[in-house]
Amino acid sequence: MQNAGELAIKPEFVLCGVSAGGHLSMLYAYKFDAAHRVKAVANIVGPTNLADTYYSSNPQYAVSVQHITDASALPAGMTAPVYASPITWVSASSAPTISFFGNLDLLVPVSQKTILDQKLNDFKVKHESHLYNGGHEIGGTYMSDIFSKLKTFLSVTVNI
Repeated sequence: MQNAGELAIKPEFVLCGVSAGGHLSMLYAYKFDAAHRVKAVANIVGPTNLADTYYSSNPQYAVSVQHITDASALPAGMTAPVYASPITWVSASSAPTISFFGNLDLLVPVSQKTILDQKLNDFKVKHESHLYNGGHEIGGTYMSDIFSKLKTFLSVTVNI
């Protein structure tokens, strides 16, 4: 970013991701963007709370979550699922967020939408959240509508 001005590149940006990409987009924006360069986040079917009992009660997910974070990097008393959950790091200065979920998603249940909405509301972060009839593959079926809502959200939220 040190040569951004010289190269006519704006140092601010929007992060958008699907599934794990949505999770990482939110996690980066909420936890690691100390310079507040992320001006908005678009999450399409990304998990928001890896400590949700939906995951911890399922041995297949519980094992996976334990391996996504280096245990030596965890703050004292914090578990890997909590540390790797975007909702853990939401604050009043978090980037505006738009999310899209499927009501039949077996990988990212509707509870993920509910808890993200609540956390963003608690901190008064500008956000939108949309629920579609379908599973984890909603992006294919509803992509035109998702892009339309995303374009509208960004046009009123971000001045990049």
